[in-house]
Amino acid sequence: VISAAPPEVLPLTVLRELAEKHSKGGQGGGHKQLESDSGSEHDDFRPETDPVSATDADSVGQGNSSNKQQSHRFENTSREELVRMETERRASKAQARAEQLWIWTTVLAFSYVDLVTTVVVGLQYLDMGTAQGTRAAHVTFAMLGVSVGVQALLAHFTGQGELAVLVSVCGGKPLWDTF
Repeated sequence: VISAAPPEVLPLTVLRELAEKHSKGGQGGGHKQLESDSGSEHDDFRPETDPVSATDADSVGQGNSSNKQQSHRFENTSREELVRMETERRASKAQARAEQLWIWTTVLAFSYVDLVTTVVVGLQYLDMGTAQGTRAAHVTFAMLGVSVGVQALLAHFTGQGELAVLVSVCGGKPLWDTF
């Protein structure tokens, strides 16, 4: 609920706990981002409604022992400032998600451009109509097939699942591994 609700409607105590939780190491002044908020961890790219990412913010305010031992740096911070800090944190997190999505899209595009150009080169060798061109085409297609095949076999034998094998066969394994 906390991660889905606008900061303006959150109780003051929850805003303070969020500020404390997301300030770097619970020390220093002002609102500083943790690495996990900058988008460097995979779980941060899940939608806010995803139970895994929602649990992080929902744990605030549940009164576990680690929350009770927090400092009170934000006790005198105004509600408006706390709302601003939480709004900025969420905007930064959304920006990091968008940047990561752009990176993944670019990687996938380059991967498929590389795959397509390799096939085009092989077809151009075949169009030459010579024995040397045919041999070069076979070498090109063999290199592509062995590369994709090895990736698919490794995905299968390391237990990554059928979807990883399918992605490997389709040429998307480099992106799959980064995701």
